[in-house]
Amino acid sequence: MKEVMPRLLHALTDPSQAVRRAASEAIGELDPPSELLRTMPDLLASPDVEIKRSAMLALLQIESSAWLASLRKAMQDPDAD
Repeated sequence: MKEVMPRLLHALTDPSQAVRRAASEAIGELDPPSELLRTMPDLLASPDVEIKRSAMLALLQIESSAWLASLRKAMQDPDAD
């Protein structure tokens, strides 16, 4: 899993919406430990709304309360609509 997570996280920034969605779903299915997702706060703070949405979708699929504060903050962004 340590080998694939950097690639999946990078795929969340791909120009293709289909690639971002597939990466989000894969991250949710893998349910990685939090230390493998340490770049997620940067993705959630991205000025690119589509990247932010992809990161949010990935975190929403992970059953962990560790990301709730980051998700709340990202959801308050008026551009995230």
